[in-house]
Amino acid sequence: MKLIRMLIAIGLACLSLTAVVCHAADEAGKVLFSRGVVSAVDGQDSRRGLRAGDAVYEGDRIITGRAGIVQIHLSDGALLGLRGSSEYQIKTQKFEPEEGIAEQAGELFSGWMRMITGAIGRTRPDNVRVGSSVATIGIRGTVFQLIHVPEEGLEGFNDVEPGSYVMLEDGRIDFFNEAGSRRLMPGDVAFVGLANRRPLPRPDRQELFARRLQQILAFRQEQQAERFRTALQMHLFNQYTSSVENSLQTVLDKELVQTTFKNIGALGSYIPAGRYQRLKAGESNLELLNTDTTRLLSRMAGDPGDGSVDLLFASGTATPLALGQTLIGGLASQVHWGIWREGSYTAVNSVTGAYSQTGDWHYILASNVQPDPALLSARLDGTFTYSYLGGTPLTNTQGLGSSVSPGSLGSIAAGQLQVDFTNSQMQVGLALNLPNQPTQVNVFGGGTLADFYNGSLNLADGTASVVGNMKGAFVGPTAEGAIATVGISDFGSNANYQGVAAFERTGAGSAVSVP
Repeated sequence: MKLIRMLIAIGLACLSLTAVVCHAADEAGKVLFSRGVVSAVDGQDSRRGLRAGDAVYEGDRIITGRAGIVQIHLSDGALLGLRGSSEYQIKTQKFEPEEGIAEQAGELFSGWMRMITGAIGRTRPDNVRVGSSVATIGIRGTVFQLIHVPEEGLEGFNDVEPGSYVMLEDGRIDFFNEAGSRRLMPGDVAFVGLANRRPLPRPDRQELFARRLQQILAFRQEQQAERFRTALQMHLFNQYTSSVENSLQTVLDKELVQTTFKNIGALGSYIPAGRYQRLKAGESNLELLNTDTTRLLSRMAGDPGDGSVDLLFASGTATPLALGQTLIGGLASQVHWGIWREGSYTAVNSVTGAYSQTGDWHYILASNVQPDPALLSARLDGTFTYSYLGGTPLTNTQGLGSSVSPGSLGSIAAGQLQVDFTNSQMQVGLALNLPNQPTQVNVFGGGTLADFYNGSLNLADGTASVVGNMKGAFVGPTAEGAIATVGISDFGSNANYQGVAAFERTGAGSAVSVP
């Protein structure tokens, strides 16, 4: 019996020693978020699952399943994101600033990655080496995405030539190998094939960087569709529709909503005050109702205006309509929108007290709202295009004298923002479907980023019979998207419309063009 106990003790000691050996490598960072099948394989080929809070180590190969997503916070503050069917190895991650140690290296074997560099990238950029088997990325404090298609191919990229594709979002990178080097500016895409030839510009391949997220969400859409339909029956009725069922990017999991919704900001539009409001992230005058699949804005305070402040309170017994949500820039930001119908919320003025509502309250809220356009101009260079993703229908709020009945719906059929961050300028084009208008109405406008933020960015068609106004903010660490309130006046029908809209950055700028 003593011998058996001794053998058991020795066995347990060996197991404990093995566990220590398995993690003898330096800790490289921790998992911020994990969904689906995500695992790490260490230097001894031992595999373990990864969940939020788990540590990762030098030498670990991070592997994601077909619908997996993981985001890792590295020791120097860098953020590493991987989507489905990806494999990335953390080769070196050492950051001890007191001792002057700062080294970072990694390799993408297959799939998609996005990195926001941290302290090493900012202070010791020559000590960062991230890339693939065919090329290396030299950085200068940056945000970039990399896709590597191996020789055997990559699921969902059968039409893509094998090799590495890199897209720069912010900063500056050199994409190089033994055959040559190419410097990228924000919005540029470059490619290196498996033959290790010189990196080539490939602006035609920007669409690849949106494709992987759509594939992940499409994979899960079928099993979630019924759940969404059931949930939406509680929220949608009459003529209102929701883009939740119409867009792959609106398929959000409970885990995504709970773990990545940080630095919240919101915009609202309501009548009779007619104000288009922006709330800075983190203010106490913003309250949310949380469900498994969305966030509902239930309270907001307006801008001071003429010395009074409006407060909006949603009813505890009502639910909003036209619910929708989307991801912008991968996991860069969540966006949620909806409408509280007339009578389902209370408006209170700090001077006059409560007053009656004669219209609906449209809202849009997002994570990682950027509150200061001046900081964006200082941080981002170049011109980028943003395309309309979705939002609430345009609701007519005009009462007596209108040839369009109150509550009648219009819509934004398409839209585009062209934003020149270098010069703090932007142009807008929206294609609108409006009641009493036999054809689509196109409105255009332009101004500064400050105009967009303070609500003085004006829109008009060619004859000024339909005019509008936009107020908004950019979202995401490097302005991957934008949210906005939209007000439209159709003078011919004496109708005023309001709504909210979300936009996502889709590439380098071109002339505003609306179908």
